[in-house]
Amino acid sequence: MFCSPEMHAVIMDLIGEELGLHFTLTPFVSTDRAWHQDEYLNPPETYGRYIAAWIAVGDVPEGSGPFEFAPGSHKLPPVSREKVMPYLKTEFRLGHSPNYDWSIHSSMYVTPAYFFKMVEENLPIVRFLGRKGDVLLWHSRLIHRGSPAKITSLARPGVIGHYSPIRTTRWFGNDIRRHGRGGYYWHFPPPVG
Repeated sequence: MFCSPEMHAVIMDLIGEELGLHFTLTPFVSTDRAWHQDEYLNPPETYGRYIAAWIAVGDVPEGSGPFEFAPGSHKLPPVSREKVMPYLKTEFRLGHSPNYDWSIHSSMYVTPAYFFKMVEENLPIVRFLGRKGDVLLWHSRLIHRGSPAKITSLARPGVIGHYSPIRTTRWFGNDIRRHGRGGYYWHFPPPVG
């Protein structure tokens, strides 16, 4: 689905260059990730050339923790790694430990900043209750979240894919492949053991 010719054509039309799929979320539950932009999670050389897709493979129930976003927030100045890193303890910064997730530790600063900016700008919050077959694409600078599920046992039947430019992105490696006549993706070897 993420690398279909139709999806590839839409992404090319929106971003203007070839992007490749590098990350998917497929557990059918809300990520519970608080307000954020994908932009700051990526290296600075991405320069906004990044997009994500949410595909509903079933009807999304209200209590499952639907995707939420703030329309117009992609026009606000983006948060960057350079702005976030000074607030983190050294052991949580990039390159200081192989067993960390700096983005989780940074959320204690980033989430309130986004929330207050959304209130200050009077941005509405839109909930995406996709129906089977619906596709939502968002730019890396759109403020969004996976809302907390009201009923934790309720499935959220959707899958998410993230795309980066294949021309300049090498932090995922060099094994970039094309899915038939469709889109590109990074091929990762299966885990050992």
